[in-house]
Amino acid sequence: MLGDNDFIKEVFEYSEEIYYCKDCGYYDFHSFKREKCPNCYSKNTTFFLIDADYIKEFEDAYIYIEDFKRISKAIEIAKNFINVGTYVLDDYFAAELKNKYNDIINVHVIIGQKGKDLIRIIKSINTFKFFIKYYPEFHLKLIVIDGILAFKGSANLTVNGWKEDAIELREMVTIPEEVRELNNKFLTYYRFAREIE
Repeated sequence: MLGDNDFIKEVFEYSEEIYYCKDCGYYDFHSFKREKCPNCYSKNTTFFLIDADYIKEFEDAYIYIEDFKRISKAIEIAKNFINVGTYVLDDYFAAELKNKYNDIINVHVIIGQKGKDLIRIIKSINTFKFFIKYYPEFHLKLIVIDGILAFKGSANLTVNGWKEDAIELREMVTIPEEVRELNNKFLTYYRFAREIE
């Protein structure tokens, strides 16, 4: 567990603002020129402020020893965006992500396996800010939350992937530049992922 102020210091070393593209999920700690996203050139961009109280909420995720509780708490705390890469997505986490959606939060997901379950999940979501795309045989597993923390490893975003007895690698990342690099890796696939009909 990090010390009380380490997490806050790490983030504030970069910026107290995050600039975000609602269309593709790109973010940076510096403002976009002419308010255009440098990744997809969309003008559907925004920015949000980071303050100490907000960062401390994310530190709550550290109190849990169990990885399942950590990821659930981090999703619950999210206030601006969640970007997810996973081979499969189950009903539990689809519902968690769906419940997080509101007028502010954007959710972008890449899936590597398309089947009847995925089509059913997509139909149940039915919201214009929850984007699920398909990239054949996509095996990168990561979750980026608000540009503040990320999870990476070998676990799919499923209950079985995140339960304690699962033989999976799971790591929480809080170093801002590492989190941003993981998000950029996500975007290289998201750009070419297909819409699911």
